[in-house]
Amino acid sequence: MYFYILQIYDINYKEDIILALTTVGILNATLILGENLESIIKTDIELFKGLLKQKDQKKRIAGVVIGYTESKEKLKGIKLLIQQAGVKNPDNVFSIIVLEAEKI
Repeated sequence: MYFYILQIYDINYKEDIILALTTVGILNATLILGENLESIIKTDIELFKGLLKQKDQKKRIAGVVIGYTESKEKLKGIKLLIQQAGVKNPDNVFSIIVLEAEKI
């Protein structure tokens, strides 16, 4: 069994990633939306406010999908599906960390 953390960098592709997850057969996962830490530093912390420019307000929102699967190959298929959907550089959109896990 594998536990995975899929970090979404570009929230504009959230639906594409969810569709890719369901296409490879991953239906039982948790999606958490929140604020990108870099954006918070650039806009909310007085020390840095105004020094660092926030280019795109949409990039302030980030997402994390967590879950587990029996097949690491399913997770590898997500990148291929995102590329087939027209994303030229999926590494700028999301990344996946996979850990071996044991259910107790």
